[in-house]
Amino acid sequence: MRKVLILILLLVTITVTALAITIPTGKLKVQAIPSMPNASEEVKFIVTIYLTNEPVSDAEIWIAKVGAEETIEAVIQLLTEGKVGELVGYTDQNGEFRYSFDDWGVYVVQAKKEGYIRSITTVEVKPLGRLKVTASKDGYSCVGVECYICISVDVTDEYGNPIGGAEVFVNGKSVGYTSEDGALIFPVKQHGFYMIMAKKKGYIPGANVTITITEEDIKELIEEAKKRVEEKKEKVEEFLKLLKVDNPKVVKVGEEFEIKVTFKGEPVSDATITITKRGIVVQTGKTDVNGIFKTSLDEEGVYIITVTKEGYRSGKSVVAVVPTVEIKPLTFVHIMPVIEPEKPGIVEVCKAFVKELKIKVKKKIEDVIVEVKQLKELPKEIAKPPGLVYVCIEIEVTAEPGTVEEGEITFNVSKEWLAENNIDKTTVVLMKYVDGQWIPLDTRIIGEDDQYVYYVAKTPAFSIYAITAETGKATTTPVEEKTPAEVKTPTETPVKEEKTPTEVETPTKEEKPVVKEKPAEKETPGFEFIAGLIAGATALALRRRL
Repeated sequence: MRKVLILILLLVTITVTALAITIPTGKLKVQAIPSMPNASEEVKFIVTIYLTNEPVSDAEIWIAKVGAEETIEAVIQLLTEGKVGELVGYTDQNGEFRYSFDDWGVYVVQAKKEGYIRSITTVEVKPLGRLKVTASKDGYSCVGVECYICISVDVTDEYGNPIGGAEVFVNGKSVGYTSEDGALIFPVKQHGFYMIMAKKKGYIPGANVTITITEEDIKELIEEAKKRVEEKKEKVEEFLKLLKVDNPKVVKVGEEFEIKVTFKGEPVSDATITITKRGIVVQTGKTDVNGIFKTSLDEEGVYIITVTKEGYRSGKSVVAVVPTVEIKPLTFVHIMPVIEPEKPGIVEVCKAFVKELKIKVKKKIEDVIVEVKQLKELPKEIAKPPGLVYVCIEIEVTAEPGTVEEGEITFNVSKEWLAENNIDKTTVVLMKYVDGQWIPLDTRIIGEDDQYVYYVAKTPAFSIYAITAETGKATTTPVEEKTPAEVKTPTETPVKEEKTPTEVETPTKEEKPVVKEKPAEKETPGFEFIAGLIAGATALALRRRL
């Protein structure tokens, strides 16, 4: 019996000891002052022992926000399980912790410390107000000659006070933050609907606002851009005193022609005329009292005309001299004063077939000539390209060998031709003649309008090309196509500075492009030379001034 009593006493002692280890010191109590603060207002949390009100230091403060689709009970459960919430700090020796909620809503706050029963409370943070968004079209804005329609956005609270730092969204995409006066202006250049809203922590978002940009707005934008281009040219000409050079772009061998030099429409006398071919001076002279210099050239080719006079910026032009018996089908000649590695040269051809050329170089080159011509027939030694041929073209870029890195050709194909030949537009490919064979270039569609489908292809060199397409039947006979008209730029093409290229067109009758055979001619080399174009008197003057 005595042994049983001893055993019972031993069990009781062990149980009491175990209970002493697991029983918490006490239950915590957490209070928020104030319990319904405004967003950004400081809140003081006080953590004490529930029964004695003694402050508890080093207690952890955890906070979790109740979402729009959640209940307070569900968030409390997840917070106690450690699945949600953020540890924001610890209480000091007085059992206090201070915190500011940056956004409105309901929050669950938990105070916990090892050895104590945790305590939970809720805090309802009131919004600072409700945002109100207004928007309107606010004229145009131009960076250089790139113009945009401006949409002005104003964000206020319900009392009309401006709200700075509000994030503005257009069609769901952030476009920036409002200034201190609650304003933001963002640019657009396409017609359509623009849904605008604003957000800022501490505020209830306001209703969305919609602005409509019409096609008429875009037309006005284009006219504004054109106006800016002309204004800029006039200012540059006035500031730099840029000489303007006028002359026929195509003349026959030995044919006399006039070179006229003016400034702001007035003739410039005693200006020095220098005519070069591939960098070699072939002729010089002076303008008369009417600003005119008459001359003739005895060899065919492309010549650069440079005009200089003290007190003025030099002007440039180009002339193509062709045989007297047969005029070559030269379509376009373009001169660029300079091309740099960090800024590729862009030649806007904007003629049938070819719309634009882009030239990347390895080092800076100057006075580059670009020639683009349609081939009515291929040399005898060149086989016909595979597929149905739309047109064959030759592109020559004249410059120091090895200076060109790569090129990019933007071209177009007539929708009428595609329909007549039952061709899928995705089968169109630009082919390049290299070492006795036709190589397809990586070609992709970049847009289309009512008349044309537009494509772009990269090329490692410039020479002879064929625009071809796949058909359901093999093509064994020469192909006849309709000549596309002048390129019509799609309505939503971004507005760019208008360039004034020096163009050369032959006075031949309009014919349908046909691929035939002809006596042997040498293949135009790849990137053996680079040619350049004057992108307008303005561009030349600006580059040289820089």
